[in-house]
Amino acid sequence: MKLVSVDDLMPRMIAAEDVYAPGPKNSPIIRCGTTLNKAIIATLKQRLVSSVLISEQISPPQEDSAASQQIIVSAHGSQIQKPPPLVTPEMRDDAIRTLQEIFEMLSAHDNFLDSHIPEIFSHIDEIVAGLVSSLSSDKASIVNIQNLKSPDDYIYHHSLSVAVLSVAIGEHMGLENPCLLELCKCALLHDIGKSVVPIEIIYKPARLSHNELSIMKNHALAGYQYLLENIIGNSDIWQGVLHHHERIDGHGYPYGFKGGEIPIFSRIIAVADVYDALTSNRPYRDSMQPAEALEYIMGGIDTSFDYNVVKSFVRKLELYPIGSYLLLSNKKIGVVVNNEFQMRPVVQLVDTGESLDLATDHSCLNIMIERILPDEQFILG
Repeated sequence: MKLVSVDDLMPRMIAAEDVYAPGPKNSPIIRCGTTLNKAIIATLKQRLVSSVLISEQISPPQEDSAASQQIIVSAHGSQIQKPPPLVTPEMRDDAIRTLQEIFEMLSAHDNFLDSHIPEIFSHIDEIVAGLVSSLSSDKASIVNIQNLKSPDDYIYHHSLSVAVLSVAIGEHMGLENPCLLELCKCALLHDIGKSVVPIEIIYKPARLSHNELSIMKNHALAGYQYLLENIIGNSDIWQGVLHHHERIDGHGYPYGFKGGEIPIFSRIIAVADVYDALTSNRPYRDSMQPAEALEYIMGGIDTSFDYNVVKSFVRKLELYPIGSYLLLSNKKIGVVVNNEFQMRPVVQLVDTGESLDLATDHSCLNIMIERILPDEQFILG
């Protein structure tokens, strides 16, 4: 670690401790572990911070776009090319950085930062346009969010995953492009109210207490109030953020709306939100496998989730992407070569090259999919 003058700070440096403005310590401007960017550095200068303790580690640069067209190889020697993702690594990283800027600046609870907000939210509109254009380019396409996940910065990756799934659902439900743009922005910002929730609660490695849960539940109203007061978006976006934790049977929050009382944006985001949360590792539990999470969503139809939303979600979701590696119940490893039947794909065994059609081959009916495996060990090169 080394102490770096604020004038010498550069993007991608990582803060090694919380940074406070001179004077009495209230909330830190940035937290330990924050990756610096131009907006954050400008804020530190404006707040008269003289220096920042920086870790020796520098966060990695963007992935090369060639990574979106990786060739993977099984141990048996056959090669399969992964289809390029609908959301490129560049689009993903840009969205994550921008969401991080928004959350960190709002977490400072300082009106002095307001001068940066219009610029950042203007960039959100550019990100939204790019995401909707990419996701709508092939209406027959299905989506997966495996390449959007990360064990770090969960809240930002989660917001992006929810946006991608929400747009896919909305497109299948027949929403027109202007509505999809609003839905995407609403989904990206659906958890913006968590910027006022203490970080100790957000990342608590155990179940929340009753009081902590009450604080966490306030994020929907806090996000709505912030967007409304700053005239960011419009009424559909504000209402979508406010009600994304309502449930069809009326047992959600903050107001216990039910059925058609819940805005369509909220009903869509609710499904995407829960699916991504269930399939992500959290400090207090391991992730569900995609098929398990899908079963959970389907089991919540007409209690937690809207039937028509779930129907479109099932049509657009890619559980096991082409080229993903699966651990089977017979302890064999197979790579997905055909996923027309998304719950039971065709896999090629890594050790023998044998193809198993888990959906139609009667000899495979007793073989279950245990989990998706990280494919880094199988990447060629």
